[in-house]
Amino acid sequence: MLREQRRDALQTSLQRHLAELSAMRKTELQARNEDLVSLAIAIAQRILLHDFEYAPARLQGLVEEMRERFFEAPARLIAGPAAYAALHTKVFAELELVEDEGARPWSLRFESQELRLDFGLERQLEACFAALCPTVRG
Repeated sequence: MLREQRRDALQTSLQRHLAELSAMRKTELQARNEDLVSLAIAIAQRILLHDFEYAPARLQGLVEEMRERFFEAPARLIAGPAAYAALHTKVFAELELVEDEGARPWSLRFESQELRLDFGLERQLEACFAALCPTVRG
């Protein structure tokens, strides 16, 4: 009887410890996944920012494509300082370019009477991170 009680107690203890280890493993794997996604997004950001900084025509092309897809009427593009520097040499049809010195460097906000959209690089990468790691609360 005493042996059975000890065995049952040991079995219960072992099951509890295994459950705790399993939960710790799951938490650790989730944290590692979030670290990996964060690193991948940071690398993508560096590549894109470098590309946009040294080849502004690529950013200009993306802006033109977004304007054509989302805005039929005249619109404003409110750009952060770095985005403005990459875009200010191009004249966009029916698009007023405005610099927002207080915004994030690569902020891009389109505004018209009907619609407002945030296409900023930092914002889009944050959205990617949130979609890939939904348990992270910012």
